[in-house]
Amino acid sequence: MAYTKKTTTTKTDDSVTNTTKVNTSKKEIKKFQPGDMILCRCVRPNKVIFYSSKTDTRYEFGGYGDVNEVDYSDLLKLKSSRSPILFQPKILIEDEDLREQWKRDLESVSHEYEGVYNTEEIFEKTPDEFETYLRKASNGVKDLVRLCAINLIRQEKLTDLRLIRIIDDVLGTKYKEFI
Repeated sequence: MAYTKKTTTTKTDDSVTNTTKVNTSKKEIKKFQPGDMILCRCVRPNKVIFYSSKTDTRYEFGGYGDVNEVDYSDLLKLKSSRSPILFQPKILIEDEDLREQWKRDLESVSHEYEGVYNTEEIFEKTPDEFETYLRKASNGVKDLVRLCAINLIRQEKLTDLRLIRIIDDVLGTKYKEFI
């Protein structure tokens, strides 16, 4: 909510006049209803599938970055039950209005993945940049790197021993043994 207060003081010989203007503007709050479809993005490197007991809908995300629509009532149920699907996130809500309304509950969760849109870009950093990034990363991003790294090693797309050694040191894995 924006609040502006403007005060003007005029002084004449014997009197002082104060004029105050107050402007308030409210951003219109969007109301969501059951049946409204909300865009959500997958933040796990593997396929995410979940079923809604509320609407009997099956939701499927193909992997990190995949976007799909989820019924508002299903998201509300996930939020009220503090489901790991939202709170140890497998998906993030992309709708800014809903994120703003649920900010108090979900801000720390969605903040972890801010700016990470392509997981393979993380592994394209130089070893020094990669180590600095990984040490500063949130727990959610560290888990994501851990899962992506093992998949990339299995696919033989991650073969740089320096990066694998950094992952082992920072995350406590033993991925070097896979090579």
